[in-house]
Order: sequence, then structure tokens, then C-alpha cells
Amino acid sequence: MRNTTNQAFSEVYDVINHMSEEMQEEIPKSFMNLIKDNRDLEYIFNIDYTIDIKKQLLKESKVILSLIYRDYLCSKEKREELLALDLEEIRREEKILQEKYKIDFESRKKEKIQNEEEIEDTEQEKINLPIEVEKEKWYMKIFNFIKKIFKK
Repeated sequence: MRNTTNQAFSEVYDVINHMSEEMQEEIPKSFMNLIKDNRDLEYIFNIDYTIDIKKQLLKESKVILSLIYRDYLCSKEKREELLALDLEEIRREEKILQEKYKIDFESRKKEKIQNEEEIEDTEQEKINLPIEVEKEKWYMKIFNFIKKIFKK
């Protein structure tokens, strides 16, 4: 299975090549090179421009094309409007996630403080314990023995 991002780059590259030259010139060469270099050359995509292309494109392709439109092709006023809509959508999604997972930061903060206090108590206990001597592994003994032989 091929990477859908690379397939999306192939679709976007095809759509851009069907745009007018003026629109193509608005897109930075570096961005065009990114799309061109990362497209899936084995992906065969036949778009029918006589019908609505939104129904034919991958979701990732639609996202990339909308970003191209927002960042390079639309007017400054339209860009600000789209950015505001994006920000509003992000806030709406964050609110849904907060309600879904009910993140209570205050209780988490209290738990963290309690855990830190418990760790401090156990560290105090560790200070009074004797130190354990680490034994040498059997394979290290053999390796060191062979090393001694060759040093002589």
C-alpha cells in the first residue's frame, strides 16, 4: 500500500498543472518543488475536470489545495477570514476534547505534588541503605580474560 500523502502530492501536482499560468506563478517554487519531489510517480490518477473535483480527490489533497489557496492565491482579506475560521474550528475541537476526556488540571497538579512528596520520602530512606555492589557479567569476564591474554 502506497503512502496516501505521496498520492495526494500527485493529485495536487496534477491540479496545479491545470491552473492558469498566473495562478501557478503565485505558488512559491520551493513549495512546488516539495510537491513535485514527494509525489508518487507510480500512482495513476485520472481526474475528470468536467465534474466536481472535490468528489474525486483524496482528503489529504483537499487539505493541501485549501492551504495553497489560503496562503498563496486568495486576497489578504479572504486569508484573514479563513485564518479566523480555522482558529475557531481549532478552539471548537479543543473544547470537544476537553469535555470528552474531562481533563482536570487542578487535581492533576495536586496528584503531582503528592507523588513528588512520596518520592522525596523514599529518597530519604534510600540514603540510609547500604550500597549494592554490581557483579561483573559472565561474558564481560570472558572478554576481559581474552583481552588480558592479548595484552601480554
